[in-house]
Amino acid sequence: MALEFILEADFALQRNELIDTLIHCGVSDFSEVEYGFNGEFLESGMNFYAYERSKPFWDRVGFRDCVVAENSPYPIEWNVGIKIVFRFSNVNYEMCNRDMKCLVKNLADNSSARFVVSFQYENIYVIRDGKDLNVLIDF
Repeated sequence: MALEFILEADFALQRNELIDTLIHCGVSDFSEVEYGFNGEFLESGMNFYAYERSKPFWDRVGFRDCVVAENSPYPIEWNVGIKIVFRFSNVNYEMCNRDMKCLVKNLADNSSARFVVSFQYENIYVIRDGKDLNVLIDF
Protein backbone atom coordinates (compact mmCIF):
# COMPACT_ATOMS: atom_id res chain seq x y z
CA MET A 1 0.00 0.00 0.00
CA ALA A 2 1.42 3.38 -1.00
CA LEU A 3 1.05 6.60 0.96
CA GLU A 4 -0.22 9.70 -0.79
CA PHE A 5 0.57 13.30 -0.07
CA ILE A 6 -1.33 15.99 -1.94
CA LEU A 7 -0.09 19.48 -2.74
CA GLU A 8 -2.84 21.97 -3.56
CA ALA A 9 -1.55 25.29 -4.91
CA ASP A 10 -3.18 28.50 -6.04
CA PHE A 11 -2.99 29.99 -9.53
CA ALA A 12 0.26 31.83 -8.71
CA LEU A 13 2.17 28.56 -9.14
CA GLN A 14 3.31 28.63 -12.74
CA ARG A 15 3.81 25.38 -14.61
CA ASN A 16 7.43 26.25 -15.47
CA GLU A 17 8.22 27.04 -11.80
CA LEU A 18 6.81 23.70 -10.77
CA ILE A 19 8.67 21.77 -13.46
CA ASP A 20 11.95 23.56 -12.62
CA THR A 21 11.46 22.66 -8.96
CA LEU A 22 10.66 19.03 -9.77
CA ILE A 23 13.79 18.77 -11.93
CA HIS A 24 15.90 20.36 -9.17
CA CYS A 25 14.56 17.78 -6.70
CA GLY A 26 15.25 14.75 -8.87
CA VAL A 27 12.60 14.29 -11.56
CA SER A 28 14.06 13.65 -14.98
CA ASP A 29 11.14 12.29 -17.00
CA PHE A 30 7.72 13.87 -17.52
CA SER A 31 4.70 12.63 -19.46
CA GLU A 32 1.94 14.88 -20.78
CA VAL A 33 -1.50 13.43 -20.09
CA GLU A 34 -5.08 14.65 -20.41
CA TYR A 35 -5.19 15.99 -16.83
CA GLY A 36 -1.78 17.70 -16.89
CA PHE A 37 1.46 15.77 -16.48
CA ASN A 38 3.09 13.10 -14.36
CA GLY A 39 6.51 11.71 -13.63
CA GLU A 40 8.78 9.96 -11.18
CA PHE A 41 11.62 10.97 -8.89
CA LEU A 42 14.62 9.08 -10.16
CA GLU A 43 16.26 7.96 -6.89
CA SER A 44 13.27 7.47 -4.60
CA GLY A 45 10.85 6.10 -7.18
CA MET A 46 8.11 8.43 -5.87
CA ASN A 47 5.47 9.04 -8.57
CA PHE A 48 3.48 12.22 -8.96
CA TYR A 49 0.38 13.21 -10.89
CA ALA A 50 -0.20 16.94 -11.56
CA TYR A 51 -3.83 17.87 -12.23
CA GLU A 52 -4.15 21.31 -13.82
CA ARG A 53 -7.30 23.41 -13.35
CA SER A 54 -6.99 24.64 -16.93
CA LYS A 55 -7.59 21.14 -18.35
CA PRO A 56 -11.18 19.94 -19.13
CA PHE A 57 -10.45 16.81 -17.09
CA TRP A 58 -10.75 18.87 -13.87
CA ASP A 59 -14.43 19.66 -14.41
CA ARG A 60 -15.23 16.31 -15.95
CA VAL A 61 -14.20 14.40 -12.82
CA GLY A 62 -15.68 17.00 -10.46
CA PHE A 63 -12.58 18.36 -8.73
CA ARG A 64 -13.44 21.24 -6.42
CA ASP A 65 -11.86 24.65 -6.87
CA CYS A 66 -11.29 25.12 -3.14
CA VAL A 67 -8.65 23.51 -0.95
CA VAL A 68 -9.90 20.06 0.02
CA ALA A 69 -7.34 19.33 2.76
CA GLU A 70 -8.92 19.18 6.20
CA ASN A 71 -7.90 20.24 9.71
CA SER A 72 -6.35 23.58 8.83
CA PRO A 73 -5.61 25.74 11.89
CA TYR A 74 -7.28 28.66 10.07
CA PRO A 75 -9.59 29.18 7.07
CA ILE A 76 -7.99 28.77 3.65
CA GLU A 77 -9.91 30.93 1.22
CA TRP A 78 -8.13 30.72 -2.12
CA ASN A 79 -8.85 28.69 -5.22
CA VAL A 80 -6.70 25.78 -6.35
CA GLY A 81 -4.98 26.06 -9.72
CA ILE A 82 -3.07 22.79 -9.56
CA LYS A 83 -3.32 19.65 -7.46
CA ILE A 84 -0.39 17.24 -7.30
CA VAL A 85 -0.65 13.76 -5.86
CA PHE A 86 2.64 12.27 -4.67
CA ARG A 87 2.65 8.50 -4.21
CA PHE A 88 5.40 7.42 -1.82
CA SER A 89 7.30 4.22 -2.50
CA ASN A 90 7.11 2.00 0.61
CA VAL A 91 10.56 0.63 -0.16
CA ASN A 92 12.19 4.08 -0.26
CA TYR A 93 10.09 5.98 2.26
CA GLU A 94 13.00 8.02 3.67
CA MET A 95 14.12 9.04 0.18
CA CYS A 96 10.55 10.08 -0.65
CA ASN A 97 10.54 12.24 2.51
CA ARG A 98 13.77 13.86 1.36
CA ASP A 99 12.27 14.58 -2.08
CA MET A 100 9.12 16.11 -0.56
CA LYS A 101 11.16 18.35 1.73
CA CYS A 102 13.24 19.48 -1.25
CA LEU A 103 10.09 20.24 -3.24
CA VAL A 104 8.37 22.19 -0.47
CA LYS A 105 11.47 24.22 0.39
CA ASN A 106 12.22 25.09 -3.23
CA LEU A 107 8.63 26.02 -4.03
CA ALA A 108 8.58 28.30 -1.00
CA ASP A 109 11.92 29.86 -1.97
CA ASN A 110 11.20 30.33 -5.69
CA SER A 111 7.47 30.94 -6.04
CA SER A 112 4.95 33.32 -4.54
CA ALA A 113 2.27 30.61 -4.68
CA ARG A 114 0.16 29.69 -1.70
CA PHE A 115 -0.08 25.96 -1.11
CA VAL A 116 -0.88 23.22 1.36
CA VAL A 117 0.55 19.73 1.58
CA SER A 118 -1.63 17.14 3.25
CA PHE A 119 -1.52 13.46 3.95
CA GLN A 120 -4.42 12.01 1.94
CA TYR A 121 -6.37 15.29 2.50
CA GLU A 122 -6.78 14.42 6.19
CA ASN A 123 -3.87 16.09 7.95
CA ILE A 124 -2.10 19.21 6.77
CA TYR A 125 1.67 18.97 7.03
CA VAL A 126 2.63 22.30 5.44
CA ILE A 127 0.84 25.57 4.71
CA ARG A 128 2.28 28.38 2.63
CA ASP A 129 -0.27 31.17 2.88
CA GLY A 130 1.53 34.34 1.99
CA LYS A 131 5.22 34.72 2.69
CA ASP A 132 5.58 32.29 5.57
CA LEU A 133 6.02 28.54 5.27
CA ASN A 134 4.40 26.84 8.24
CA VAL A 135 5.41 23.23 8.88
CA LEU A 136 2.70 21.76 11.11
CA ILE A 137 3.90 18.16 10.91
CA ASP A 138 7.36 17.12 9.71
CA PHE A 139 7.53 14.56 6.92
